[in-house]
Amino acid sequence: MRDNKGDRRTLLVFPRKHAVNVETGVFACRSPSRPNPIGLCVVELVRRENCALTVRGLDAFEGSPIVDIKPYIPDTDAVQNVRVPEWAR
Repeated sequence: MRDNKGDRRTLLVFPRKHAVNVETGVFACRSPSRPNPIGLCVVELVRRENCALTVRGLDAFEGSPIVDIKPYIPDTDAVQNVRVPEWAR
């Protein structure tokens, strides 16, 4: 884990494993250098209504803030039998 003063100041990174090397914000990618160490939980999206998401399998206490949402990427993540939107492939 990159939990030190230098990595906590990192806000922009060049994501690895991408054909286009474009500087990206750490919250928009899976960079291990982050200003805040956060937990990760893969969930099933059950329903979306306007800006509200209903999920199944969230490992958090009721009322916990959600600070980031990422698409499921089959080459990176290890959950079987998921549906992935075309834009995240």
